[in-house]
Amino acid sequence: MTRSVLLGVMTWGLVLGSLPVAAQELPSFGRLIVASTSRWGDGLSGVVKNLGPGKMCSVVIQAIPFVEDNPLARADYGTTKQVTQDLGTLEAHQEMSFSLNSVFVKGRMPGLSVTGSPCR
Repeated sequence: MTRSVLLGVMTWGLVLGSLPVAAQELPSFGRLIVASTSRWGDGLSGVVKNLGPGKMCSVVIQAIPFVEDNPLARADYGTTKQVTQDLGTLEAHQEMSFSLNSVFVKGRMPGLSVTGSPCR
C-alpha cells in the first residue's frame, strides 16, 4: 500500500467511527440500585432508584438477615429467612421508598438485593 492509500483508509475509518450509527447503544432496560438506607430498631427503610433508560416491572427488594455460624442461631433464624417487599413498577429515573421489618439480627446489617424485569 502506498502512503496516500493508507492515509485515506485511516481517514475513512475515523470518519465512520465517529458517526452515531457506529456508536454502541444503551440497553433498553433500566438499572436498579438501592440509593439510600436508614435503620430504625430492627428494621430498614430506604430508597430504590431506576437509573434508566427503560421502565422496570416486578421490582422486589430483598433482605437476607445475618446468621452466625452457630447451629443454634440457624435454628432460631434459619439460613433461608428472607424479608421481601414488592415495589411494583418503576419508570426510568423514578425512585420508590421501601420499609422492611425484622432484618437486623444482633445489630448486623442484612444483605440487600433489588431485582426487576424489563417491561415489555
